[in-house]
Amino acid sequence: MREAHHALGLEINTRNLVPCRDGASVFIVENREDNRARITSVAAGTRTERRPWTRAKLENADARGDLNMSGNRTVVVTGGGSGIGRAAARRFGEDGDFIVVADVNEESAKAVAAEIVAAGGNATPVAVDVARDSSVGALAGRVEDDHGGADVLVTSAGVLQNASSIRHMEMDEHDRIWAVNYRGVYLCCRDFGRRMAERGRGCIVNISSTSAFAAFPLHAYAPAKAAISHLTRVLAS
Repeated sequence: MREAHHALGLEINTRNLVPCRDGASVFIVENREDNRARITSVAAGTRTERRPWTRAKLENADARGDLNMSGNRTVVVTGGGSGIGRAAARRFGEDGDFIVVADVNEESAKAVAAEIVAAGGNATPVAVDVARDSSVGALAGRVEDDHGGADVLVTSAGVLQNASSIRHMEMDEHDRIWAVNYRGVYLCCRDFGRRMAERGRGCIVNISSTSAFAAFPLHAYAPAKAAISHLTRVLAS
């Protein structure tokens, strides 16, 4: 992900983020203290890997034929209208994948989809509020009906938090952060993951944060990111 590289220190090429041959996969991308993102949870059918997957390990798996690297994919990116989501959507678009740019801000989603098309790719914008069960379900159903389902889901939608004391944080802000950053990821994994499992293929990429591993004064954002890390490991077990 070239545009996200400086923000996340990503060392994983998007062509590595693919479903394994024997079933649906779940990945988590974490930016650790060494500033190198690692895939730390992978599940594929009956085959489960819980140790970190490095670039070399993924390349070896590809050489053995364990990964399906061929063919254009349908890639859904939530939060695709800005930031890391935009960078991910554009990077997947460069590889010839069809991109569903999903964002709560429909105008931003349209702008990013237009950027991908202008660069020679193929994309469509969709409005979604990942905190709402019905909105996520409608997105998953639409992708299934219109495009045959998602091959890759990147759950990048999220809201940031300014550092503050827990004494000064309003519960409305706390609950909104959890609704988007954790509940949104949960709903997407549930609705898209179920369809992937039924098809026997698919890949989910969840994005965590360094704040999940250290005591930053981010009393809603950091715990929500830690919860995403653990949720992904649970899904991959």
